Amino acid sequence: MNFRNIQISLALLTFIYLTDNSFGQTIYQSYKKKFEVTWDLQFQNPDSAQKLLDKYLVELNSDAEKLSADSLCALYAELYNNKGTAYYLSDNYPQAIEEYRRSYEFKKVLKDTADIAMSLNNIAVAYHYMGQQDQALDYHYRALSLREAIGDLSGKAMSMNNIGLIYKSQKMYNEALDLYERAYKFVDTLNNKFIGSAIVNNLGGIYAELGEYDKAIPYFLESCQLDSANNDMNGLVTSLGNYAKIHHELGDDKTASFYYAKAIKLAEELGIQKSLIFAYKNYAEFLFNNQKYNEAWHYAKKAYDFSVEIKDVFSTKTLTHNLSEIALKKNDMGAAYHYLKIHMEIKDSLVNIDKKEEILKKTMQFEYHQKELKDSIEFAKKDEVRKIQLNAQKELIKKDKKQLNYLYMGLSILALMLLIIIRRFWIERKQKKLIADQKITLEAAHEQLEERNREVMDSINYAQLIQQALLKSEEHESEHLPKHFVYFKPKDIVSGDFYWSLEKEGYLYLAVADCTGHGVPGAFLTMLGTSFLNEINAKDQILEPAEILNQLRNRFITELSQKGDVNDNKDGMDISLLRLHIDSLSIQWSGANNGLYIIDDQEKFIELKPDKQPIGYSEFQQPFTNHSVQLKKDYNIYLYSDGFPDQFGGEKGKKYKYKSFKDKLIEIHKEEMQQQKILLKREFMDWKGSLEQIDDVCVIGVRV
Repeated sequence: MNFRNIQISLALLTFIYLTDNSFGQTIYQSYKKKFEVTWDLQFQNPDSAQKLLDKYLVELNSDAEKLSADSLCALYAELYNNKGTAYYLSDNYPQAIEEYRRSYEFKKVLKDTADIAMSLNNIAVAYHYMGQQDQALDYHYRALSLREAIGDLSGKAMSMNNIGLIYKSQKMYNEALDLYERAYKFVDTLNNKFIGSAIVNNLGGIYAELGEYDKAIPYFLESCQLDSANNDMNGLVTSLGNYAKIHHELGDDKTASFYYAKAIKLAEELGIQKSLIFAYKNYAEFLFNNQKYNEAWHYAKKAYDFSVEIKDVFSTKTLTHNLSEIALKKNDMGAAYHYLKIHMEIKDSLVNIDKKEEILKKTMQFEYHQKELKDSIEFAKKDEVRKIQLNAQKELIKKDKKQLNYLYMGLSILALMLLIIIRRFWIERKQKKLIADQKITLEAAHEQLEERNREVMDSINYAQLIQQALLKSEEHESEHLPKHFVYFKPKDIVSGDFYWSLEKEGYLYLAVADCTGHGVPGAFLTMLGTSFLNEINAKDQILEPAEILNQLRNRFITELSQKGDVNDNKDGMDISLLRLHIDSLSIQWSGANNGLYIIDDQEKFIELKPDKQPIGYSEFQQPFTNHSVQLKKDYNIYLYSDGFPDQFGGEKGKKYKYKSFKDKLIEIHKEEMQQQKILLKREFMDWKGSLEQIDDVCVIGVRV
């Protein structure tokens, strides 16, 4: 092949490469735009963002062969990072770590040091919120080392701030102070002003912990100013709370109260749970110190409820201790013991608390590594000087062979260019084959999953047959049963709602129950509930509804081994239970969280209220209340679960609510019972529209 032919081949290969690359870039930019949308969405609705990202992952697997290896790696890295953040915002820290690690592996392939450091930082933060401080510190130091190597000041400040928080949690205040003071020196140069504000605020916090309040105040003021300038309202809640706390420590409760109120008001306007926890917790401690125990309990309990909801174990640990202390002052020994027990269990579960020696060890390892790195850099510089001197000598030799070297050089460059292009195509082809093989593996796993899904569905369908056999037929065989209807609509194949009836010695028992959950878990409880009701009423006695519910609760607590421990299951049911004397039309009724509606022959609406306690373990159990009512002919009775009034729908997607439910019953109560069922079904379906049914529905109507 002559030189002219080589030039033509090289140009042709270059054209093919550029054309393929241009098409890939269009696909690449399309995914980038999709990921930008999900990034914004996940801060408002992490679950919706997660579903979109799962969809994009499937699409990206299909488009893999259309993209260059670098573009594909970059998209996978961004997608898995976004998935990790969505899980983090949903407080699912183990899954967040798994997704962040996947992103990290792709970033390593791309060799983007700043992005690699950010993945390490994200993993560390998730470990911190799981209470695994030694793991968190290890990843923070790895991120800090990379950020120092590339001169990333904002990233370095972020890592130093996060490490300082771990020091503070271990009460290693001097180590934290040294770190924050070093970071404070370059706060003004940071591009990320939010990190700068956090460092200033945390520096004030360390001085406060050391009792040096005069030094803390200027930093808290500066933090407030930075948060306002950055429009960081979440950060401002923290800064205001800390500023108030300092004034309380100095004995100026009037100023402290003013700033606590501002922090609470701002937190409530934001509606961010972490900010509400911080504001309520600090104010509760202030009220406790001023011996206002009832108010302190109110705010501490609100903060505790939020901390449990978002699984913030560190706040929960502090707040259970605070609630126990407040309860002691109120002479409420039961509550004091309850919260102290939770506090001790959480304290024991945080496996890395009080591991100061381990943290100090990691700190010393990091400092030694930094010194070793510095020495190696100095050695590398000396080695570079030697290399330059050697190259200069080689250049003198090359001058003597200039013409020959130019010829060899030209041929070498041409050959090298060809090798680079061929090698690049070979690498991309190999990588695409690897991705294709992974895709085949995923498809095989998907087929296995579908097969298992079919097996599960077969089991669920069989469970449906069992449940239907246990439920009483709507067309009751007894000639004494009044006219009635049963509107029963499970959310899934099997239901957590059930209805039960029994005729015994001139009495008709009728119940509608709503078990914990729906689907298969709820269906298991319906089978237990039906079985227990049959066993309790198998005796010769004619039991009142309240006594049946008392016995039913005891059976659930005993059989499900419920003792009130934190880790106990909370399974149980809500139920409305009626006993009708068929001849006299007198009724007795009792309810656990579910009520009873009566519409008399004058269209008067009567509501019997249930006891606000479930069938199952509850903290403050009371005997169930028995209600007696004398009915007359043509009275309508309605038993129900909460599925109908709780359904979302209508033009604005809101709940149907109990008022609308009552109004509908009044509107249709004169119709024949089967017509009432048709009208209720139509109302439910029209209201739900295209929205998902959120719970099982059961309504029974009886006309005496």
